[in-house]
Amino acid sequence: MSNAPEGRSRRLALLVGLCAVLAGAACGPTIHPRPPDRFPGDAWRNAAQPLQIGETQLDTLNVAAGDHTDWKSIQTDRRGTMLIQLRVFRHESGSNSSSSSSGHLQILNPSKVVVLRQELAPEQGAFEIELPVVHPGVWLLGISLRSGEVSYELKAVWHR
Repeated sequence: MSNAPEGRSRRLALLVGLCAVLAGAACGPTIHPRPPDRFPGDAWRNAAQPLQIGETQLDTLNVAAGDHTDWKSIQTDRRGTMLIQLRVFRHESGSNSSSSSSGHLQILNPSKVVVLRQELAPEQGAFEIELPVVHPGVWLLGISLRSGEVSYELKAVWHR
């Protein structure tokens, strides 16, 4: 019968060891869903910056600096036709011109379905898109750049 307490001690030691290993694994390094300092906050659509209807917003994209995508959100409370106006200003940097930079604009409806994807050709500087707003809610606009650096103006207004 002296084996019974000894067997219990071994099982208890094994259980304590297993708990220590599991606790150590649970306290490992935190894994962030996205790198905290690598991209600006508006690079993610769940952190889209609000764009007020009727106001012009100025922003930049610089792929070399890690800023290749901006997301904007527009809150609509009615149906109608909205005009999205985008003016792109390409930056020149010596012999390494970013005039060849291209990208795209995409618009997601309140259900987060892509309703438009517009290529932004380097030779085009201004875009105006008529957007039928059938369902009021939060619309998302994503502007992405493949290379180079641009500044842009973005404005949303109700059409008549």
